[in-house]
This record gives sequence, C-alpha cells and structure tokens, in this order.
Amino acid sequence: MKTLQTRKEGVLAEGEYTLSKCQVDSRGASRAMAEIEEIVAWGRDIVAKASHDPILKMKNMQIVWSEYRRAIQDFHRLYLTHQLVLHNKVVDRGTEMLARIISGDVTYTGIINYCALGTGTAAGAAGDTQLGTEVFRKLKSSGTYSSNQAFVSTFFTATETTGTYGEVGHFVDGTGTANSGRLFSRIGDPDTTELSVTKSSLETLTIDYKATFTAA
Repeated sequence: MKTLQTRKEGVLAEGEYTLSKCQVDSRGASRAMAEIEEIVAWGRDIVAKASHDPILKMKNMQIVWSEYRRAIQDFHRLYLTHQLVLHNKVVDRGTEMLARIISGDVTYTGIINYCALGTGTAAGAAGDTQLGTEVFRKLKSSGTYSSNQAFVSTFFTATETTGTYGEVGHFVDGTGTANSGRLFSRIGDPDTTELSVTKSSLETLTIDYKATFTAA
C-alpha cells in the first residue's frame, strides 16, 4: 500500500512600518499639510457614500489611495527630516481574527481603522492584546491592497499630538477610545534601536503599515 506524501503549508503574516517625520515651519509646508487632511476628509466621504456597493467602494478606495499617496510623496519630498523602516509579525489576535473571518465568523470586519501611539517600553509579542500605554489614536487616513499585501497609512498633523512614542499599533474595529478594537499588529521600543520617536508641534508623523501574507 502506498503512503501518500503530503506537504504541510501555512501562511506567514509579516508587517512593515515606515515612520516619516516632516518639518512644518513654513507657509508652504502648512498648506501642504492642510491639503493632505482635505484629501483624507474627501476620501472618507466618497468611500462612505459607496458603502451600499462593495465594488464601487473598493474602486473609490483605490482612487483615494492614489490621490493621498501623491500628496504624501510630494510632502515627504519637500519636507522630510527623518524616516525609519521597522519590521514585525502580526500578533496572535490578528491571525486568529483572519481565521475566524475565513471560516464565516462575522464577529469582526477585518478592517484596520485606527492607528495608535503609546509610551510603553515592552517589546512586541505574539500575545499582545493592546499597547502598553496608549496615549493617542487616529482613524487611518487611507488604505488599499495589491496582490498579497495590504497597505494602511495614517497622517498625524503637527498640532494634534506631540510627545515621545515608543510603540505603535493598529486596531481592527476600534473607536476613538484608547485600547478599543482588536489589536492586529504592534511594534515596541526594544524591538529596534530606532525607537522611540519624538514628535514636536512643528512636525508631522506619517505611519505607513504594510502587511504581507505569504505561504510558509
């Protein structure tokens, strides 16, 4: 009798954070910052209006992403002062949520909607369920996907938050309340020597997050 040989397969979920700081100490920089926020507001509006039609909603999301990225890239080209790229793994709660969605469980939408900043000092761990010490969060500015990658970007303006941040996290189905929603990904100070990041009232902070799903 032949024994069938099978190959075990899995899915590896990896995250990449790009943190970009820009100096906003001129009229030109202030105008460019305001333009980005206008694009974000416009984007949320047209995506919300298409909520009844999933195909139109996705098409609008891609249009918004294109406009948003154009504005962000122009802004960074002119005013970028510091940028760092960090890598991490998706936390257990994130991968469990994906498994539930695939199985038909509709408890969670699977949509990352908030990016949060914190001052916690612990390294990122698979069992994380929230930030160590969350101090500020914001609705994502835009998002899209390409092939096996998801992209989420959040633009923090110069004046809406200031401080030294040692951790960053992304939440699914969050609200404006700290620690709400389901943590999908987190990175902390001990994970890299390039954290913490200090942001002043004359600096913006863009956090671009890329999640890549590959066969393991």
